[in-house]
Amino acid sequence: MDPYEDCHTGGLEGISIDVLRERELIVFEWARDRSLPVAFVLAGGYTGSAVDRNCLVDLHRLTIEAASNR
Repeated sequence: MDPYEDCHTGGLEGISIDVLRERELIVFEWARDRSLPVAFVLAGGYTGSAVDRNCLVDLHRLTIEAASNR
């Protein structure tokens, strides 16, 4: 989740929660359409002045929700 726009260690302007959600959905849909297994590790994203622990959990939840979206 490092590219999230509010992340102080790699955030990119315009990479919002909605953009990250769409990215996760695209990745898992692509793999599902090809019957490919996916493994992932929840890593990246750091707390700081703009990203607290709750925000970080919400960002990682995007991956879990996309993975379970069938």
